[in-house]
This record gives sequence, structure tokens and C-alpha cells, in this order.
Amino acid sequence: MKMYLLAFLLSWVAISAARAEEGPSFDCSKAHSNVEQAICADTGLSRLDLELSAAYRLALQGGTVDKKSQIDWIKRNGDCITENHDQPSCLRKRFERRIAELTTSHDVGNGQAPQSDPSAIEAKDVCSYVATRGPTIAKELIRDGALEANNDGRPYQATISGDGTTAGGDNLEFRPMGVSPQASAIEIDFGGGDRLGPPGGFGARWLKRGRRVYTLHFDSESLHWPSYLGYIDPVNVEHTVCQFGGAQTETLVPDQPRSAGLCRAAFDDKVRDLDLNSDDADDAPEASGRPWTTISGSMTVDFRNIGRQEPIALLEFDGAAGRGCAFSYYEATKDGRPTSTGEAHIVLMKLQNADPDGHEPGLTCGGNEPSWFEYGGKIYFDNKSPSDPQGPYHTVSHIKGDQIERICHAEYTTKWTVKSYGSIE
Repeated sequence: MKMYLLAFLLSWVAISAARAEEGPSFDCSKAHSNVEQAICADTGLSRLDLELSAAYRLALQGGTVDKKSQIDWIKRNGDCITENHDQPSCLRKRFERRIAELTTSHDVGNGQAPQSDPSAIEAKDVCSYVATRGPTIAKELIRDGALEANNDGRPYQATISGDGTTAGGDNLEFRPMGVSPQASAIEIDFGGGDRLGPPGGFGARWLKRGRRVYTLHFDSESLHWPSYLGYIDPVNVEHTVCQFGGAQTETLVPDQPRSAGLCRAAFDDKVRDLDLNSDDADDAPEASGRPWTTISGSMTVDFRNIGRQEPIALLEFDGAAGRGCAFSYYEATKDGRPTSTGEAHIVLMKLQNADPDGHEPGLTCGGNEPSWFEYGGKIYFDNKSPSDPQGPYHTVSHIKGDQIERICHAEYTTKWTVKSYGSIE
């Protein structure tokens, strides 16, 4: 096996210039390894191997590559066989990427363009840097600018555009310098790299670290939770460098010093929660009279603190358009059904940032947990969402008649962690 490996490496590094134009660069009658045999069995791969040989020879003569880096690259190609990939497709992408790297390093010749993918040391450095910086890295992220977006040594117009669909979200795009922003962007293969999982999230930014440009993807446009760090190679294939996880700690802070005791009691769950009567739940949207909305239950409570109890219901909005939208909110009722008229309705819609007509909720869509509690003889409204796309929130409010006052709000300490590394190194 060692002799075969040695022959395999030498056959690629010590390139023959007298090989036929159709390739490959070595004698197929002496092919021993699975990779060599796969190359010989595929006409396209054979031609790419010959092209790679020429690019390597020029780069070697120009001093922009060394034999060790080529040998290391050859060794890694065994992954296309051992990991049960679509072998020709996997090898073809590897060859095209390596040819682009070698050609770029020869053409640019200034030592500024990376000559290979990020090493394991580079991957750990940039991923650890992102995780350590956490949400504060937002000020370093790039939305628009001249960047070597695909790490080929040439600047491009890199930008973030809207998705253009009902789902929304950020799109990473780059174009040659000088072309119109309306011109078609260079196509990025987001599925062809070595991924640990599917593309994640609706937020994205560019990140420059050292000589390289990376892509940083987030769960949402708020850039609160990162999903993965990517790297686009010179043939425009994005690879996963690492994936992220994280945790957050909440502190409920008083808006005014006099409310510190109340906020502490609410956070420690030392208040009297008011129960919802789920017997009145109705899964039929027509029961609520509003699109995509069902009734989860009802209650009678003096929520306006006016000395008179009023009937209200908890409604669940679940819209399927775009990426989906889930939101829970309280509404005034009349004769057991939600109503869009009256003072109670107006106050509740204002409290929850909901549509004044009561047909749809407000801007938040990540799922929330609204509730009521009693403390010190007064009724308070508690509303929280730890995973809203616009960022987590938790507030406590008090209503007096038609006046609404926020009493407490949450502050979060967020910690990002590196969950796993990709196979790019």
C-alpha cells in the first residue's frame, strides 16, 4: 500500500509534458489507487487532470506553489472515494477548484491571493474569533464593498440583497467591478461544498479575516444567532468552515427604580398567574372570524385596572405565507367571540402592537408567550419571545384605563460557541 501511495503521489507531482492532449497526466496502465482509476474511467476528469498538470507546472516554475501543498491536496482527494460521494462529481469540483487556485496564483503573482483553502489552524482561528466576539462582531461585518469575494485575488462588488420572495431574507451576491448593480450576479454554488448541514437562516454578511473573505450566515436578519461560517473558493463553491451554537441569559430590568421589586418577583415567578380557560378553545378559524387564527381559550379579568372585569380571549395567528409567522395575542370578546370594536379592543391592540382592525398581529413573528398576572392588587401583562427573528424580548406592562406603561424589559447576555467544523482544511 505504501508503494502504491508513493507511486500515486509521484505520478501526479512529477508531471510528464509528453502526455496526450486528452489526458490524463499519468499512464492509466499503471493506475493503482481508486482515485487514479476514477480519473482514467472518466474522459472529463482525464482532461481536467491534464489541465491541472499544466497549471501546476506553471505555478511551480513561478514559485507560487510548492510540492508539499500539491501532495497534501492529492492526499485529501481520497475523501471523494472513502466518504461515498458521487465520485466523478466530487473529483471534478476538487480539480476545477485546484486549477483555479493554481492559475490565480500564477496570474496574480503578488502573493496576496490565498493559494489554498483555509487550513485547520485558520479555520479554528476565524471560528474562535467569531464566537468570542459574539453579537459585537456586527460592526465588523460587511454589507457592501469591494472584496475578493471568492478568494481568487481579484476585487468584486460584494453586496447583500433582498431575497425577493415572500420568505424574504438576505442574499450574498458579488459582481465584477464596474458593472451595473442590476447586472446578473456571479452564481454561487451553495450546495456543492463540504456542508455539515443544510444552508441555514435568513441573515448573511461578508467577513474579512486576514487574507481571506468569509461568509457568515445567521438564523435571521437580526444577526442575533449565527448558523455557520462559509468560504467561497475561486470556482464559486461555498464550503462550510464551521457551525455555531449558543446560549443566552436573561435579566429582567425595571424601567424605573421604583419597579425593581415587581420585576424581580416576575422574574422569580413570585407573582399570581391568571389562568386561561381552555375549555373555550376552538381550532376552527371561522370561530375567530380572522384568517389563519384560532382561539386558545378565554378569561374574564380587570386587565385595564378600572375596577371592572372584562372578557378577553387568547388568539393564535399562524400564517403560512413566506417563511411562516406565528403570534399569540389577546383580544376583547363579545358574546363569546372576538370583536374588533370598543375601548377594550383598542387598548389591547395598542398594547400588543397588533393591527388596529384586529385581523393580523404586529411585526413580530417568532412565536411568543403572552400572559397576565396579579401583583400588589394590580393586573400586569407579561409578553416574551426568546427566539423572535427580530431578536429576543420580554416585557412587563401595566394598563390604567387607556394608558399603557412598560414596567420591565429584558436584557440578554448572549454567548456564541463553535459547534462543529467542516471538512475544509
